[in-house]
Amino acid sequence: MDVTFHRYPSKSVLLLFFEAALAAGSPEPAPLDVAALRWARVDDLRDELFPPADVAVLSKVRARLAA
Repeated sequence: MDVTFHRYPSKSVLLLFFEAALAAGSPEPAPLDVAALRWARVDDLRDELFPPADVAVLSKVRARLAA
């Protein structure tokens, strides 16, 4: 788990990041209270495609996925 706090001009956000794996036979994940959900490759996780609050953890996610 990783925790990130980010302050935007109009609000602050606390983000909790969890590592998860899809177990054999599990249904595909479905978005709940989010705009969208999709599987991504390491190359898809470019800083400029994410909100500033997410950028702090992206390097950790990329490293984990590349391992």
